[in-house]
Amino acid sequence: MKTSIFKVLAFSFMIAIFSFASAQEKSVTDKIIEIGKSDNKTMQHLDVLTNRIGGRILGSDAYENATYWAAGLFKKWGLEVEIQEAGELPVGFNRGPWFGRMLSEDGMSLHFATPSYTSGTKGVQRGHVVAEPKTKADFERMKGKLKGAWVLITGENDGWPIDYSEYADTLRSHIIQ
Repeated sequence: MKTSIFKVLAFSFMIAIFSFASAQEKSVTDKIIEIGKSDNKTMQHLDVLTNRIGGRILGSDAYENATYWAAGLFKKWGLEVEIQEAGELPVGFNRGPWFGRMLSEDGMSLHFATPSYTSGTKGVQRGHVVAEPKTKADFERMKGKLKGAWVLITGENDGWPIDYSEYADTLRSHIIQ
């Protein structure tokens, strides 16, 4: 008899705990849905991450800035936040302004894009410019001129950002002089 009463009490206790936890979960879920409908900040957060911070390649300042921005936001919401280092990259991937200038009578300003995780140029680089060879015969004619050259290739801009900030403009003005 004692065993069966104990089982009934234990079972009743578990049902009571489950019911309380379920009601508490429901109130949290209802609150999340309410905030989503009345105070949705999704687009503002997306704007900060994509337009202000930008691409967040591991090993870049943008990655670190996004980490601390999100941590600050979580703290503001009352969450306990701990940022932990997961490792270290031997090379960083910060990009400065991507630009150049052809120095000739009919010179022009150029804007460049580089794939992620490629080596930088280690400062200002100078060299002659050649147009991309379109055929094997073009390549054979120009291959002696390729050493140290900047090769202009055809293509379309797929939306890579050009840094038009005051800081980037200052850098460009010093280099282009």
